[in-house]
Amino acid sequence: MAGDYSKLHHLYRLVTVLQSDDSGNAAALAERFGLHERTIFRYLETLSQLGVPWYFDGELSTYRIRKDFFLPPLHLTASETLALTWLVEHVAGSEQIAMTGPAARAIEKIRGRIPQHVLADINHVDNHIAVRLPPAGPASEGIAGVFEDIQQAIQTRRAVRCRYESLNPESKSEEPFVFRPYALSFDQRSWYAIGEHTGHGEVRRLKLNRFIALEPTDSPYAIPDDFSLEAYRGKAWRMIRGDTTYRVAIHFDAKMSETVSDTQWHSTQHIGYNDDGSIIFHCEVEGLDEIVW
Repeated sequence: MAGDYSKLHHLYRLVTVLQSDDSGNAAALAERFGLHERTIFRYLETLSQLGVPWYFDGELSTYRIRKDFFLPPLHLTASETLALTWLVEHVAGSEQIAMTGPAARAIEKIRGRIPQHVLADINHVDNHIAVRLPPAGPASEGIAGVFEDIQQAIQTRRAVRCRYESLNPESKSEEPFVFRPYALSFDQRSWYAIGEHTGHGEVRRLKLNRFIALEPTDSPYAIPDDFSLEAYRGKAWRMIRGDTTYRVAIHFDAKMSETVSDTQWHSTQHIGYNDDGSIIFHCEVEGLDEIVW
């Protein structure tokens, strides 16, 4: 029974992953699921027997499911539904993170299929939960077109030609360049596109609200297999990665020690506790500018 449940769980997850745009080939799926490639092939055969219309996109070397295929409605518990609805409504509905408005519209469709007793449980506590994020950057109307064009470029693997307003006084923002986006990332209150900037010949992070003009092209490109946002950020304190790695130690007195130690500020951090209640905060960062700020 446990084995059957595990297989069903993997099959459901596999369908969900294949409906995304970056599921990858059998090797990538095996690594994601922690399974052997031959198990992935067995699961794909099971999906075929169940009538799930998957196929292999040879051009992008990834498995996909036809866009006209949808799973039947899910049976969510009250706690699952509550977490989903308040997260979407309070964060996406209020646009605390720009460009998440479609999620709020989707949750309204889901609400229409939720049983009344589950809705009653949700409404009982919904007004007693709040999610407040730091104020974001520009409203979605200002970057909607750029966001959609970059998203489409990533999906179709077609480069864009653009002009960009740089804060660097030595940069000539009026000069057009070809940009090959690898990912969209919401970091520190704003949306960014990360990709190859042909004008500079390297991977750059560009803030969406600084694009002056953007035009899709028919020029194909490939996202490197070894690219990941985690590797791109490296050990940056937040976003700006420097060329040198520094070992940082900061002393906080007893009044601030609990506040500092209760938060995971950086993936490399560790805390040293002193007898007087103070702490030494240790971490390794690539570049000092951000942590000094």
